[in-house]
Amino acid sequence: MIPLDSQVSHDDLDALEVRYHFIFPDGRFKVFRLDLAEGFVLRERRLKRPLPAWVALGFHQCPNCPLSTKEVPHCPLSVGLVELIESSVNLRSYDEVRVEVHMKSRTVIFNAAMQKALSSLMGLIIPLSGCPHTAPFKPMARFHLPHATVEETIYRVTSMYLLSQYLRHVDGKDAVFDLSGLREIYQHVHVVNRFVSERIRAIVEEDASVNAVIILDMFSQVLPMSLEQTLEELKPLFHATLER
Repeated sequence: MIPLDSQVSHDDLDALEVRYHFIFPDGRFKVFRLDLAEGFVLRERRLKRPLPAWVALGFHQCPNCPLSTKEVPHCPLSVGLVELIESSVNLRSYDEVRVEVHMKSRTVIFNAAMQKALSSLMGLIIPLSGCPHTAPFKPMARFHLPHATVEETIYRVTSMYLLSQYLRHVDGKDAVFDLSGLREIYQHVHVVNRFVSERIRAIVEEDASVNAVIILDMFSQVLPMSLEQTLEELKPLFHATLER
C-alpha cells in the first residue's frame, strides 16, 4: 500500500488493485493503493526500514491467536496496517474527508468522518492480511463494498457464509446451514479488534485510526445480535422464491 498521485483512470488499474483517495477540504490528500496478489491477498512489499516494534506478534497478542511467536515473528494483520496507521497518526476522528475508491470496474465516492473512511479501508485490508481469524471474510474483500451500512453488511456476510457452506457440501465436507458458525467467527473477530486497538493506541497521537477499528468492532458485536431481526425484515424480498 503506497501513496500515489491523486489522479487515476480505470484503464490504469489492474484487476487486482484498489485505490483509496482521501481528499481533505483544504486540498490536501492521501492516496493508498492496495496491490493484490493472485489468490486475493495483500502482495508483500519490502519496506525501506525495519518493521516497527508494535507489529511484533507478542505485543498485545490476541489471546485467541493460533500463531506462535517462535514461528511467526510479526502479527500479519498489524503488518498489513503499518503504512495506513503510520500515515494517520495525526488524523482526528471527526475530520471530514471526501473518499474516492477506484476499482477496475467502478469508482465509489462518499463523504465521511475520517474514522469512517479509515474503517472502510481497514475493512478491505484486514481480511486479506493473513490473520487466521479474519480470513473467512476474504470473499467480501474480493467484492469490496466501500462505506457499507449495517444492513448491507448483514446481507453480504450471511450470503457469503451460506455460500461457503454450500461449497463445503459440494466438496463432500460437513456443512451447517444455520448461522451458528458465523456467530462464532464474529466472536473471534471481536477479540482481534480489541487487541488491535491496543496496539494502535500505543503509537497514535490522535484517535481516528483507533476509532476506525472500534467501528469495525461495532459490526462484530451488533451484527450477530441483529441477524435474526434484519433477516426477518429482508424476508419479504424473497417472496417469489419462498412461495414457490
